[in-house]
Amino acid sequence: MQIARVLGTVVSTQKLDTMQGVKLLVVQFVAANGELESRYEVAADRVGAGIGEWVLISRRAIAADPDGRERSPID
Repeated sequence: MQIARVLGTVVSTQKLDTMQGVKLLVVQFVAANGELESRYEVAADRVGAGIGEWVLISRRAIAADPDGRERSPID
């Protein structure tokens, strides 16, 4: 897991059915000292994070199926 800051949203004109309703965000990673890194990523948001908020990015199996729903292609 890693901390990141939400910079904005991504618009997707086509999504798999399992990803309908999942908001996509552009995030910038935060270093251990609290400074912003020069690394960015698109993240799937299932908790309703807003622009400017700091979020915890998780990957692997827990990211793909955090609440027991059908698996989505999210890592």
